[in-house]
Amino acid sequence: MEPLPLDEYLLYNGYQELQERVERFDPYDMIRASSLLRQMFLDGGGIAPAIAKRYNVKLLFSIINFPDFGKCNEDYVFEYVQLAPNPRLNHRLISVDLNQFFRTPCIATQERVITVREIILMVAHVNGGVHLGQPKNKNPEQVDLLAIDKIFSLGGVPTTLHCLLALTKVVLEALSPIIQAIDAAAEAG
Repeated sequence: MEPLPLDEYLLYNGYQELQERVERFDPYDMIRASSLLRQMFLDGGGIAPAIAKRYNVKLLFSIINFPDFGKCNEDYVFEYVQLAPNPRLNHRLISVDLNQFFRTPCIATQERVITVREIILMVAHVNGGVHLGQPKNKNPEQVDLLAIDKIFSLGGVPTTLHCLLALTKVVLEALSPIIQAIDAAAEAG
Protein backbone atom coordinates (compact mmCIF):
# COMPACT_ATOMS: atom_id res chain seq x y z
CA MET A 1 0.00 0.00 0.00
CA GLU A 2 1.38 3.41 -1.00
CA PRO A 3 1.59 6.13 1.61
CA LEU A 4 -1.20 8.68 1.63
CA PRO A 5 -0.61 12.22 0.38
CA LEU A 6 0.24 14.46 3.33
CA ASP A 7 -3.12 16.25 3.47
CA GLU A 8 -5.01 12.92 3.43
CA TYR A 9 -2.64 11.51 6.06
CA LEU A 10 -3.30 14.52 8.31
CA LEU A 11 -7.07 14.34 7.82
CA TYR A 12 -7.25 10.58 8.27
CA ASN A 13 -5.22 10.56 11.48
CA GLY A 14 -6.87 13.76 12.71
CA TYR A 15 -10.25 12.09 12.25
CA GLN A 16 -9.15 9.15 14.40
CA GLU A 17 -7.72 11.50 17.00
CA LEU A 18 -10.97 13.48 17.14
CA GLN A 19 -12.91 10.25 17.70
CA GLU A 20 -10.67 9.37 20.65
CA ARG A 21 -10.92 12.87 22.12
CA VAL A 22 -14.74 12.85 21.88
CA GLU A 23 -14.91 9.45 23.59
CA ARG A 24 -12.83 10.71 26.51
CA PHE A 25 -14.47 14.16 26.69
CA ASP A 26 -11.84 15.66 28.91
CA PRO A 27 -11.46 19.48 28.83
CA TYR A 28 -7.87 19.10 27.62
CA ASP A 29 -9.02 16.83 24.80
CA MET A 30 -11.62 19.34 23.64
CA ILE A 31 -9.11 22.20 23.75
CA ARG A 32 -6.70 20.18 21.60
CA ALA A 33 -9.55 19.15 19.28
CA SER A 34 -10.02 22.82 18.38
CA SER A 35 -6.60 22.89 16.72
CA LEU A 36 -7.51 19.86 14.60
CA LEU A 37 -10.82 21.43 13.59
CA ARG A 38 -9.04 24.65 12.67
CA GLN A 39 -6.53 22.73 10.54
CA MET A 40 -9.22 20.61 8.88
CA PHE A 41 -11.54 23.46 7.96
CA LEU A 42 -10.12 26.95 8.48
CA ASP A 43 -6.37 27.13 7.82
CA GLY A 44 -5.77 27.98 4.17
CA GLY A 45 -9.31 26.99 3.26
CA GLY A 46 -8.99 23.72 5.16
CA ILE A 47 -7.76 20.31 4.08
CA ALA A 48 -11.16 18.59 4.47
CA PRO A 49 -12.96 20.61 1.75
CA ALA A 50 -10.03 20.11 -0.67
CA ILE A 51 -10.00 16.35 -0.10
CA ALA A 52 -13.79 16.15 -0.37
CA LYS A 53 -13.55 17.87 -3.75
CA ARG A 54 -10.75 15.54 -4.87
CA TYR A 55 -12.91 12.48 -4.09
CA ASN A 56 -16.12 14.10 -5.32
CA VAL A 57 -17.71 13.77 -1.87
CA LYS A 58 -20.25 16.35 -0.78
CA LEU A 59 -19.41 17.66 2.66
CA LEU A 60 -22.68 17.86 4.60
CA PHE A 61 -23.26 18.46 8.29
CA SER A 62 -26.37 16.99 9.92
CA ILE A 63 -27.52 19.20 12.79
CA ILE A 64 -30.60 19.59 14.94
CA ASN A 65 -32.97 22.11 13.42
CA PHE A 66 -33.44 25.10 15.72
CA PRO A 67 -35.27 27.50 13.39
CA ASP A 68 -35.98 30.14 16.03
CA PHE A 69 -32.65 30.08 17.83
CA GLY A 70 -30.66 33.27 17.73
CA LYS A 71 -32.53 35.52 20.11
CA CYS A 72 -31.69 35.06 23.76
CA ASN A 73 -34.69 34.99 26.05
CA GLU A 74 -34.68 38.28 27.97
CA ASP A 75 -34.80 36.36 31.27
CA TYR A 76 -31.40 34.73 30.61
CA VAL A 77 -27.81 35.93 30.36
CA PHE A 78 -27.23 33.52 27.48
CA GLU A 79 -28.62 30.38 25.86
CA TYR A 80 -26.85 27.61 24.02
CA VAL A 81 -27.99 24.76 21.82
CA GLN A 82 -26.76 21.23 21.42
CA LEU A 83 -26.23 20.84 17.65
CA ALA A 84 -25.35 17.13 17.69
CA PRO A 85 -28.29 14.76 17.37
CA ASN A 86 -28.87 12.33 20.20
CA PRO A 87 -29.58 8.92 18.64
CA ARG A 88 -32.07 8.12 21.44
CA LEU A 89 -34.21 11.15 20.63
CA ASN A 90 -36.25 11.93 17.58
CA HIS A 91 -34.78 15.28 16.53
CA ARG A 92 -35.75 17.19 13.41
CA LEU A 93 -32.48 17.35 11.49
CA ILE A 94 -31.27 19.46 8.62
CA SER A 95 -28.21 18.98 6.43
CA VAL A 96 -26.10 22.06 5.82
CA ASP A 97 -22.98 22.74 3.80
CA LEU A 98 -19.69 23.91 5.30
CA ASN A 99 -20.45 27.63 5.05
CA GLN A 100 -23.88 27.21 6.64
CA PHE A 101 -22.44 25.00 9.37
CA PHE A 102 -19.81 27.56 10.32
CA ARG A 103 -22.48 30.29 10.45
CA THR A 104 -24.78 28.18 12.65
CA PRO A 105 -25.46 29.78 16.04
CA CYS A 106 -24.36 27.84 19.12
CA ILE A 107 -24.73 30.48 21.80
CA ALA A 108 -26.91 33.58 21.99
CA THR A 109 -26.39 36.41 24.45
CA GLN A 110 -28.57 39.49 24.82
CA GLU A 111 -26.31 41.34 22.36
CA ARG A 112 -25.15 38.80 19.78
CA VAL A 113 -25.13 35.30 18.35
CA ILE A 114 -21.97 33.21 18.54
CA THR A 115 -21.41 30.72 15.73
CA VAL A 116 -19.69 27.37 15.26
CA ARG A 117 -16.74 29.14 13.61
CA GLU A 118 -16.36 31.53 16.53
CA ILE A 119 -16.43 28.69 19.07
CA ILE A 120 -13.63 26.84 17.24
CA LEU A 121 -11.53 30.00 16.91
CA MET A 122 -12.11 31.01 20.52
CA VAL A 123 -10.98 27.68 21.92
CA ALA A 124 -8.08 27.45 19.46
CA HIS A 125 -6.82 31.02 19.82
CA VAL A 126 -7.61 31.94 23.42
CA ASN A 127 -8.19 28.76 25.44
CA GLY A 128 -4.98 27.03 24.37
CA GLY A 129 -5.83 24.85 21.37
CA VAL A 130 -3.17 26.72 19.39
CA HIS A 131 -2.54 29.88 21.42
CA LEU A 132 -3.21 30.74 25.04
CA GLY A 133 -4.17 34.15 26.33
CA GLN A 134 -6.53 37.05 26.02
CA PRO A 135 -8.02 37.93 22.64
CA LYS A 136 -5.70 40.42 20.93
CA ASN A 137 -8.40 42.51 19.31
CA LYS A 138 -11.01 42.18 22.07
CA ASN A 139 -13.39 40.54 19.60
CA PRO A 140 -16.87 40.96 21.19
CA GLU A 141 -17.77 37.30 20.64
CA GLN A 142 -14.57 36.12 22.33
CA VAL A 143 -15.07 38.52 25.23
CA ASP A 144 -18.64 37.21 25.65
CA LEU A 145 -17.44 33.61 25.55
CA LEU A 146 -14.77 34.28 28.16
CA ALA A 147 -17.43 35.81 30.43
CA ILE A 148 -19.85 32.92 29.84
CA ASP A 149 -17.14 30.36 30.64
CA LYS A 150 -16.33 32.20 33.89
CA ILE A 151 -19.91 32.22 35.15
CA PHE A 152 -21.32 28.96 33.83
CA SER A 153 -20.10 25.41 33.39
CA LEU A 154 -21.69 22.00 33.25
CA GLY A 155 -20.02 19.42 35.47
CA GLY A 156 -17.06 21.77 35.86
CA VAL A 157 -16.53 21.93 32.09
CA PRO A 158 -16.89 25.37 30.43
CA THR A 159 -19.85 25.92 28.13
CA THR A 160 -17.60 26.51 25.10
CA LEU A 161 -16.14 23.03 25.48
CA HIS A 162 -19.61 21.46 25.62
CA CYS A 163 -20.43 23.32 22.40
CA LEU A 164 -17.16 22.15 20.89
CA LEU A 165 -17.95 18.54 21.84
CA ALA A 166 -21.31 18.72 20.08
CA LEU A 167 -19.96 20.30 16.93
CA THR A 168 -17.04 17.84 16.85
CA LYS A 169 -19.56 14.97 16.83
CA VAL A 170 -21.29 16.61 13.87
CA VAL A 171 -17.94 17.04 12.09
CA LEU A 172 -17.01 13.38 12.60
CA GLU A 173 -20.24 12.28 10.96
CA ALA A 174 -19.69 14.71 8.06
CA LEU A 175 -16.11 13.49 7.53
CA SER A 176 -17.04 9.82 7.52
CA PRO A 177 -17.73 9.61 3.73
CA ILE A 178 -14.35 11.23 3.01
CA ILE A 179 -12.56 8.77 5.30
CA GLN A 180 -14.36 5.90 3.55
CA ALA A 181 -13.28 7.27 0.15
CA ILE A 182 -9.65 7.46 1.32
CA ASP A 183 -9.87 3.86 2.59
CA ALA A 184 -11.38 2.65 -0.70
CA ALA A 185 -8.73 4.42 -2.77
CA ALA A 186 -5.93 3.01 -0.60
CA GLU A 187 -7.32 -0.53 -0.94
CA ALA A 188 -7.71 -0.18 -4.71
CA GLY A 189 -4.42 1.34 -5.21
